[in-house]
Amino acid sequence: MFGLFSAVVAVVYYLIQLIHGMVLTLAYVPDVVRAYENAEVHNQQVSFGSVASMPYLLVVEVALFMLAGATITLICNKVIHRLNSSNQV
Repeated sequence: MFGLFSAVVAVVYYLIQLIHGMVLTLAYVPDVVRAYENAEVHNQQVSFGSVASMPYLLVVEVALFMLAGATITLICNKVIHRLNSSNQV
């Protein structure tokens, strides 16, 4: 039962990541005009960390994970309840 739960969580996680990547790809707009404007500065600096260009996507992703977790928990509870009630008969 827990193996199935883990598989469902993994599949939901990768589906959300796939959709998130697709949205980021569709929203990307290259800036060809200013691409080489600061080439000298970028060659001398090292960046650490990440910059969240679309913070609302993080909120949506967390909300989807919470919704998926709640749905999976409800389904598992119903299945366990049905299994327990059928074993008592």
